[in-house]
Amino acid sequence: MTYQAQQSTNETPRVFSDHIAGDDIHALSAPDMNPFGSTVALPHLPGKMAIGVPSNAVPGSASESTTEGLITPPSSDDSCPDNKETGLDVPTTFFPGMTGHQPPDITLISSDGVQFQVHLDALYGRSSSGFASLPSATSPEPGITVLNVTEQSDVLSIILLTMYGKPITDYRPFEVLVTAVDSLERYGMQPQRYVKPTQPLFELIRFHIPHHPLDIYILAAHYDLFQLAEAASSHLLSTVLETITEVQSMRMGAMYLKRLYDLHSRRMDALKSILIRSPGPHPSTPTCSLSDQDGVSRAWTLAAAYLIWEARPDISFRYIESTMGALKQKVSCEDCKQAIDAQVRQCIVDWNSVKGSI
Repeated sequence: MTYQAQQSTNETPRVFSDHIAGDDIHALSAPDMNPFGSTVALPHLPGKMAIGVPSNAVPGSASESTTEGLITPPSSDDSCPDNKETGLDVPTTFFPGMTGHQPPDITLISSDGVQFQVHLDALYGRSSSGFASLPSATSPEPGITVLNVTEQSDVLSIILLTMYGKPITDYRPFEVLVTAVDSLERYGMQPQRYVKPTQPLFELIRFHIPHHPLDIYILAAHYDLFQLAEAASSHLLSTVLETITEVQSMRMGAMYLKRLYDLHSRRMDALKSILIRSPGPHPSTPTCSLSDQDGVSRAWTLAAAYLIWEARPDISFRYIESTMGALKQKVSCEDCKQAIDAQVRQCIVDWNSVKGSI
């Protein structure tokens, strides 16, 4: 894949290249319609590209080339070129010599003027719509087909990296990830295929769950990405569901909204059934009769009712332990204290076993 950042009109564009090899996939036939407009031809770029530098490079500087203003790219064993040396803003995913065994045959230009040289067979083979009905043939040699797309470069980068199955850890802004997922269907790429466990895009979005749980749940619900929605739902136990807006509810859909309400309701019902069980009785003693133990049970029930009234689906076991365990301070019988401790421990075990996701 080749990546070219457009500079202002008074500068020579800077280019760096990277060949991301696609599998040997036969190109699918595509409709004649081209939603991107007309195509233009550029000189065909060789298999191993070099990095272009401004024509006004200072002799002897790090950006000076040894052959007609070009810097020889590193071999495939080298790491990503140093941005400071080349003067380029080079994402670590796109650097010369990464992988590749066939030259690109189509250039996609993002809305902000960044060029990506990719392979038609990859676009057709991984897209059910032929990457939104790209033309079925490239320009004849020595030209290369050029198409303008509506996405910006950061979004297009994620789409193409997802298509090629390459890491995308350098592209972390959450809003960009959401836009990229929303754009997948436009190019015939089903989110269910590319946003699932073990896929780079899934793992990267999951990284943002602690900070954007509701937004990710809504995104996952919209495309029926159950594993992602399940992971996000465990971070929504403290969310006041009544604050979800109508717009968010409509994008989420009724099924996943109900699942979220059911999650909260299920946990609250489980908490009630756990706390309502009072400590078991012990044999009567001269200092603690069955009547005295009934008083302990009533105190437990009152404390449980208070806890349930104040509780939320995300109540911690430590809060349960501190609230219910405080009953021991007003009990003098050691057997009753042991019974309270045993029941508190059982409450914690039972609460931890309640499922915390949809």
